[in-house]
Amino acid sequence: MLRDRIATNSAAVATGLGKVVDSTSSGRVGSAILSPLDQFGAASDALAPSVAVAVMPPLPDNLPAASVGVRDAAQRLSQTVWTELNRLLTDRLDALSVRRIQIYSATALGVLVAILVGVVVWLRRRPERPVGEPDNAAFVSTGRHSSPLGVRPEVPLGQPYPAYPATDPAVAAIVGSPRAPAGAR
Repeated sequence: MLRDRIATNSAAVATGLGKVVDSTSSGRVGSAILSPLDQFGAASDALAPSVAVAVMPPLPDNLPAASVGVRDAAQRLSQTVWTELNRLLTDRLDALSVRRIQIYSATALGVLVAILVGVVVWLRRRPERPVGEPDNAAFVSTGRHSSPLGVRPEVPLGQPYPAYPATDPAVAAIVGSPRAPAGAR
């Protein structure tokens, strides 16, 4: 009965690892695992061949040596499987790190392009000033009046604000017109 269980479990290990070797894209995994897997299969077949219990051959002459052979082959197979699994995981982590760097780089490049496009659109939509017109940024508010570069003209109260030649004509007409006396229509 124990020999049947050994044979069944050995066949399950061989089938499972065979599927792993077939499903991986790395050819090195297959070549690294197949030799220890064959050694394990041969050692377990010497102790318990995978045949029906009724036709199972008699126990080998040197049963302790056969069991040591199975144990040693299983240890070699186990070490090989763990080594290959560690190598595969390391390769996948390296590939993921490279992919993450590519994603971050593409995102940063996209943000940079979006900022550049936004600046170009903003610069093109800015209204152009006619030649000779002062820049609005040069006008500084000084309380009662706004004047270029913060220079406050001396205008007595009740007098019209002097119109600068570069101001809008509609503004100059309103600002330059004399004030109507209080209560007048």
